[in-house]
Formats: sequence, C-alpha cells, structure tokens
Amino acid sequence: MCKWGIRLLLISFVMLSLEAKKDVPKLTVIFVVDQLAYNTIQKLMPYLKNGINFLHKNGVNYTNAFFKHASTATGVGHVCISTGAQAREHGIVNNKWWEGDLTVHVEDDRTGNAKILKADGTGVWEDRIGKSAINIMVDGISDQLCMHSYHDLNFNVYSVSLKPRAAICTAGKLGKAIWFDRLKGGFTSSNAYFKELPEWIVGFNKDKNLFNLEKFKWDLRFKKDAKAYNFPNIDNYKYTRFGKSIIGQEFEIDKSSKSAYDLFLATPSADKLLTNLVIKTLEQNLNDSDNEKFVLWVCLSSLDKIGHSMGPDSLESIDMVYHIDKHIEEIINYIYTKVKSEDVLFALTADHGVEPIAEIVKDMGYYPATRLYSKELLEKFNKELSAKFNIENIIKKFKEPAFYLDNAKLNALDPKLKKEILDEIKQLLLNEKDVIARAWTFDELLNSTFPKNSLESFFKNQLYAGRSGDIFFQFRPYNYIVSYQTGTSHLSPYAYDRQVPLIIYQKGKFEKKIIHKNVSVLQFPVTLANILNVPRPSASTVGVLPGLLSKKID
Repeated sequence: MCKWGIRLLLISFVMLSLEAKKDVPKLTVIFVVDQLAYNTIQKLMPYLKNGINFLHKNGVNYTNAFFKHASTATGVGHVCISTGAQAREHGIVNNKWWEGDLTVHVEDDRTGNAKILKADGTGVWEDRIGKSAINIMVDGISDQLCMHSYHDLNFNVYSVSLKPRAAICTAGKLGKAIWFDRLKGGFTSSNAYFKELPEWIVGFNKDKNLFNLEKFKWDLRFKKDAKAYNFPNIDNYKYTRFGKSIIGQEFEIDKSSKSAYDLFLATPSADKLLTNLVIKTLEQNLNDSDNEKFVLWVCLSSLDKIGHSMGPDSLESIDMVYHIDKHIEEIINYIYTKVKSEDVLFALTADHGVEPIAEIVKDMGYYPATRLYSKELLEKFNKELSAKFNIENIIKKFKEPAFYLDNAKLNALDPKLKKEILDEIKQLLLNEKDVIARAWTFDELLNSTFPKNSLESFFKNQLYAGRSGDIFFQFRPYNYIVSYQTGTSHLSPYAYDRQVPLIIYQKGKFEKKIIHKNVSVLQFPVTLANILNVPRPSASTVGVLPGLLSKKID
C-alpha cells in the first residue's frame, strides 16, 4: 500500500474514533428502583406527574421486560442488570446463602482487604465484615467501562444507594460504590473503592447533620383525599408489620440499637437524602472535558424497605412511588442545568417486582393464597425425618426457593440412604400440595432439560454449586414460604415478581416509542455497552434490545 493509502486509512480510523466518541453521551444516569413492579407503574401512571412520567412519556418504553430467574431478590436483580448474565454464571443466587456453616451476604468480603470506611472520614471499621464485589464471579458493564477508558475517552462510573448491595452490585469491582451505613449513619464506602472516604462525602454527611439525626416524619406527597390514593385496601393494615399507618407520625432514632436507621431508610426522607447525594456526586465528578464521560447508577431502595413491611397496596408503598417520581424529576432538572439534554442518556428499571400480601389476596376471594412459615415447616420436616431415618436436624437452613442440608451428615451416609432422604424431603414438600407445585434436588434441576422460558427453566438459571442450596421448590401463585407473619415478599417466578419497567431516553435519539415485544432485562447492559461503544459484559450471551439501535456494534 502506498504512503497516501496508509495516510487515508489512518485518517479514516481517526475519523471513526472521533465519531464514536462524539456519539457517546456525556452523562448516563440509570435509575434502579428497588421493588418497582411493572404492574405498579400501570396502576399509578395516571397520578405520576414528574420524573417517572417524563421518562415514560418521552422515552423508549419496553412494556414486557422480564427477569428470567426464579428467586427475584435484590442482589440477584442488580447483578443481572449490571452483568447481562444469569446467576448460574455470576454466582449471586440470593441476598444471602450458606457455605457450610458460614452465612454469606452478597456484599460480604472476608479477605480483610475491603474494610468499611468510617462515614466521618477517620479511618476504617476494624471490627466489621468488609464489603466489596468479590462474590460476583463475572464482570459487569461498569467494569467494562472502566477497563476501556483510554486517553481520548475516559469513563467515570459511580453507583449510589441506601443499600450497600445495590451500590456494589451495579458498581462492580472497578466502579465507585457509595451507600448509607445503617449501623452508624452517614454515607460511606469501603477501601475496595476508595483508599479513604473522599472529603466531599465526609462534608456531605456533616452538612446534612447525619450523625446527629434524631427524628424524622413521613408527610404525604398529596392531600389524603386525592384521587391518587383512591385504591382498594390502601387502608388495610391488618396483615402489615405495624398494624397501622406510619404516615404523619414522628419517629426517633435510637442510636443504641443495631436497627436504629432501619425505619428511617424506609421513608421518603431517606430517598430525598439520596437525591441530595446524587446531586452532590454530580457536582463533584462531572467534568467539562469532551473526553470525560460520567456514568451514574442511582439505586433507590426505600420502596423495597417499606414494601416488605406494608405490602404494595398500602398507603405507604403507593405514596413512596409518588415521592420517588418527584425525586427523579429533581435529579433530571438539575442535570439539564449542567448538561445539554441531547447529551444525557437516562434509563429506568427495577431489580424485581412484588407480590401482594397473601392474606389480602385471599380476603379478596382468591382462596388459594396462603402463607407458610419457614421455621415451622423446617421443624416439622426435621421431626418427621428424624423419626423415619434416625438422623437429627438434617435440614439446616431455608432461603427461598431452597432448603440447605447438613451435607457433612448427608455425605457420610450410604448413597442409597442419602437418596431416600432427599426423596423424602421432596415428598414432604409435595405433600403441601395447596402451596407447593414442584420440587427438585440440585442434581435433578442441573441435569433436566426444560422448555425455553418455562417456569422450571428459571430455577435452573439460578443454580450455582456451593451456593444455591440442596432441595428446591416452586410454590403456586400468590403463595409463599417466609419467616415473617406479616407483610410480603417477592421471591417467585411469577410475572408480578419478574416483570419490571424498562425505559431508555435520550433526547433526539432514543425517544417516544412503545415496544410490546417480550424482552429480557439481561439485554439492558449489552445495549448500554453498544451505546457507550465498549465491549459487552463478558459472560452475557443475549442480544441488544429491539427497536433501539440502527446498527449493532457487537
């Protein structure tokens, strides 16, 4: 090739590189609302007038976006949104699991290398389990963005949340995760993400007086008699944790309690605080340089915290969504004062949905709805197994949708006897036929072939040896096996738990389109990788979302 040909080729490469860089939005903001079911959006949309409404009206709206795993927990959902992979690849099977006698939470880091930073900036907590993304076994979109930041295009990636697991699961190993310290108060991180807590976070905690927070109150977003609250069972507190409304009451924070901040974190006051931190994060980290791109995960957790206690039909859960709607608008409005609207990409989704309180569904006339108590069930099964096989407490733990067995005892038995015990546990579950539809051992699930997108296949997607448990079950719709006697859950393979909103909006580029085709939430990070011109998360095998990109860069 002549020198002029080489020059033309180099010029072409430079032009393509410049065009790709120019096409990447200056700012990308991903809102992940914990427990925001798609049916909640359907129900409340007439009264959503702010940020959610803005994105819903202007963005590309996927009305049939689903997760394809069976136990729709916070940790699993956030990692799926980040990695585009199933739990069988990324390893996060639930919010916690058991490895022998060791309880492991999603964010636990026992290496000693990821100490939690004190929120006042004075060092680390030596006496607490560290937090990092060490348990996530694959990379996510945040990791890809950081790994593919070069001198002419640099991505700065942050994730902020009230929950550490939400921030960590989306920031991955290379982004920056910030969360609220529910034991001591204030926003913090670990030295897996910062050598020391940045001064602007320390200053934010001090400015907001978070270490001296003593009281808080929940005020309604609208007037109590507004049509926005005219729904059945909105005042039915019979089966809720508190037994009455907590709106309008003033609560004190007991700093001596390990759960001092738990109720505060389940109120709009906490989400408002997070909104302020989002704005502070943008103020401190948004760079004017064309080569600097900022990606921010905003993981809003308070709806999940109140939803478990009060259920999705309660005044509290419904009002929380209205507050979130307002908070998202505040963030959008601030951003548009700093960045041209054409240069901002927004996304809105959720980590899972929610099941209505079983007893309320039953009172409405759906008589099969039932709550079984896991402690009672475990004790009953162990008693029957002991009587039949003369073996004590073979079932050790329970976490939907699996029982964890004492494998040291089990593996010491004759293989034939071991199989008999496993079969008996399955049969004990199936004897609860009004609640339990199917049951499997780990090996049965692993070695079975199920139709694509069948409910059974969603359980198989969540198998990870050493973490998933030993005996699995599928309960029937509007049933659950839980450890608590009030409130609700969201750990099923049914649509109310798996279907979530998914909206992408960038003015002049991705806007005003409704797509009804069934899609997987796993496609979101792959699509985001295409938009931001970086490689997809390495363990993801799905395609990009339909109807969005004119051409793929796979």
